[in-house]
Amino acid sequence: MDDKSDRLGFFAAIGAMASGLLASICCIGPLVFVVLGLGGAALFSKLEHYRLPFAVASFSLLALGFFFAYRNGGECSQGSDCAVNPRRKRFTRIVLWVAAILVAVFIFLPDIVGLFVS
Repeated sequence: MDDKSDRLGFFAAIGAMASGLLASICCIGPLVFVVLGLGGAALFSKLEHYRLPFAVASFSLLALGFFFAYRNGGECSQGSDCAVNPRRKRFTRIVLWVAAILVAVFIFLPDIVGLFVS
């Protein structure tokens, strides 16, 4: 695994977290405003139409991140330019798994909250 694919996996994980958050903003946003006691939270409900495209983007970026983080690179010796630091590889994989958990929470949270509210 080379340095470029390691960076791509890391940025794919960050992108997946961001798009997962955007996928759930339509339902989390009003809840946050209600908890804070602010009005006008219905504005976020207009973003419901974009929930599915953001969810698809999140899962696509996660798949890309897992591909780059766990694929077998070409043969590399430890001293060559294509060798990746094991600490960096482990850090990227940890960030990727945290991103996967957060994306799952962000995407399914509106449905879970809906079970308890109705």
